[in-house]
Amino acid sequence: MHKAVQFAIIASFAALALSETAAQDAVQAQSSQDLAAVPADIPSSGAPPADLPEEGGACDTRRYSMQITVVGVREARGTITVDVHDDDPAKFLKSGGKLARIRVPAQQGETSFCVTVPKAGVYALALYHDRNANTKLDKNFIGLPSEPFGLSNNPPRRLAMPRHRDSAFEVNGPRTPVLIDLGK
Repeated sequence: MHKAVQFAIIASFAALALSETAAQDAVQAQSSQDLAAVPADIPSSGAPPADLPEEGGACDTRRYSMQITVVGVREARGTITVDVHDDDPAKFLKSGGKLARIRVPAQQGETSFCVTVPKAGVYALALYHDRNANTKLDKNFIGLPSEPFGLSNNPPRRLAMPRHRDSAFEVNGPRTPVLIDLGK
C-alpha cells in the first residue's frame, strides 16, 4: 500500500482516538516562565486533579514524575495537550480512558514540562499541538488531523490503531525522560 495512504489511515485512527477524549478536560496546566519544570499532579484516586500544577522544582521533590519534552513544535501558538494513560491497554486512546489531561503553552522548537504520577508503573502518552487553543484536535475535510500529534516512544505509524505496548514506558523515579517528536 502506498505510504501516503497508509499514513492517512493511521492518522484517521489517531485523530479519532484523540478527538473522542478532547471534550473531557481533566486538567488545564499553567506554565512557568521557562517551562522547564511545570509539574502537574495526577492523584492516586484516578479522579482528575483538583489543583493546578505548582511552579518551580516540585517534580524534584515528588517520588514519581515524567519530564516530557515535545520536539518539532513549529510555532509558539496554542497549547500542547497531553493525555496520560495508565497500564491498561483496553483503555488506551478510548473515551474516558485517560488518567489526566494536561495543557501547557506551546513553545517553538521544544516544549518541556513535568507531570507527577501517583505511583511507579507503566504509562503511555498521547498528545497534540492545539495550535488555535480551541481544546479539540482539528481535522480537515476528510477527517484527518490538521494539527500535529504524537505518542510516547514515537512508534512507527501503521495501518491500525496505535497499540498501548508501542507507546508504554515505565516510571520508576523522579523526572523519567519522555521525548515525543511531532515532526514524525
